[in-house]
Amino acid sequence: MTRTLLASMIAFTACTASQPDDTSDQQDAPVGKADAASYPSGTYTDATPHIGELSMVTLNDDFTYSRYQLGACPGGGTCTPALQTGTYLFTHGSKYHYIRFYDSDGNFVDRFAWKLETGGKLELNQDAKDHWFTLAPDTSSGNDPQECTEATDCSGILPDFCRLCSDGTSACAHWSCLSNQCEIVTCS
Repeated sequence: MTRTLLASMIAFTACTASQPDDTSDQQDAPVGKADAASYPSGTYTDATPHIGELSMVTLNDDFTYSRYQLGACPGGGTCTPALQTGTYLFTHGSKYHYIRFYDSDGNFVDRFAWKLETGGKLELNQDAKDHWFTLAPDTSSGNDPQECTEATDCSGILPDFCRLCSDGTSACAHWSCLSNQCEIVTCS
């Protein structure tokens, strides 16, 4: 009896300790002009990144991105970061807000929890890790949002992201024209 109870407690602890914090994130509502300041946008840099961290990320208003992530070289040391491009979405879970990155073919790449700090600094934590790192805003770059009068004016790569809507239907990421700005949306 004692062995069974002890084995059950160990199994329960092992299962709960290895579970990621938040795996069922939902897409955030489209970002309009009024609340855009509360979301990261533009270019952020880290002059001294560690392996696995982003050394630079640019989040464009048309939901495309470019980024450099520091990686380890075979045989040791660090390699020059390679440019990665694609699209991104803002999502949220029960505890954090996330940036989900997709490659240029719309395939999921990875997800980072994010926080905006004093001075516009962007703090990121790659999914299922317990390590936050900070990137500073690069004020020398400018990003103009893609303007539109209707959704057909919008262009760019769309992520392969679908979800179940509150009305019971499902919808995949598509372009929408909201307040004359192109936005990637799912459920309307």
